[in-house]
Amino acid sequence: MRPTVVPTVTASALTGASVRTAVAILVAAARAVPTICVAVLLGTLALSIPSAQAAPPPPISLTAEQDHSNMMEQLGIQELRPGVSGDENDPDHANYDELLANPYPTLPDPLRLDDGEKVTSASTWWRRRRPEIVLALENDVYGRIPKDVPTVKWRVAGRGKDSLGGYPVRYERLVGKVDNSAYRAIKVDIPVTLVLPAGVKERVPVLIMFWFGPTPVPPTEPSDRDLRQINGALRSALERGDPLGWNNPAAA
Repeated sequence: MRPTVVPTVTASALTGASVRTAVAILVAAARAVPTICVAVLLGTLALSIPSAQAAPPPPISLTAEQDHSNMMEQLGIQELRPGVSGDENDPDHANYDELLANPYPTLPDPLRLDDGEKVTSASTWWRRRRPEIVLALENDVYGRIPKDVPTVKWRVAGRGKDSLGGYPVRYERLVGKVDNSAYRAIKVDIPVTLVLPAGVKERVPVLIMFWFGPTPVPPTEPSDRDLRQINGALRSALERGDPLGWNNPAAA
C-alpha cells in the first residue's frame, strides 16, 4: 500500500482560522486517507481547537494604594488637591460650624429654567426643566451612568411585616445579581432591604441608605441616643482617616 501524507490539524494551525476552515482541512484529509483515519482526525481536531469557554484570568489583587493609583491613572488625574485637616487646631481645619457650612445659601429655583423662563405647565417640567436638573446632578453630584453598564436582575429573597417608628410596614429582602458575562471570575450580588408603608398600594417615595453592618431584618429605627453615637463614631472615623480630603467640598 502506497504511503499517504496526512495533513496535521494542530492548535497552532487553527489559531486565527475559522472552524469552517478546519472542517475543509478534514474533508481534504478524508479524501487522501482510508475512512478509518477520519475518526482519528476528528479526535485530533476536537483536542486541538482552543475551548471558547476557557476560564478567565483570575482577578488582580491590589492594595488600597495600588487601587487608588490605578483609578487615578484611568481618570487621567495627575495629583489631588490637598484637603482640609481633621485637626481643629490647624489653620486649615475642617469646618463644623453649621452657620458657615453652606457656601451656596441661595439655591436655584426648581420651577425656573436655566434661561430664566418660568415653568408654567407639566409639559414644560417633564420636557425641559426636569432634564436640566438631572443633567446638573449628573455633572456635579452623581456622575453619569456608562452606556455599557451591566444589567442587574432582582429577585425577592424574603418578605415580612413589622412596625417602624410606630407605623406598620412591610419589607422585602431583595438580591440584585449583576450580569458578569464580561468577566465571570467576579460575582456581584447586591443585598437590599425595601421598606414600605403596610397599607399603601400606590407608588411611594423611597430613600436609599447605605448600611455598613448586618442588615436589620425586621428593620429597626435607631433611638436618638443610638443616632448620636453613630454620628459621633462616623465623625471620629472621618477625622482620623481623611488624608485625601474627602470631607472637603472644595476638594470633591
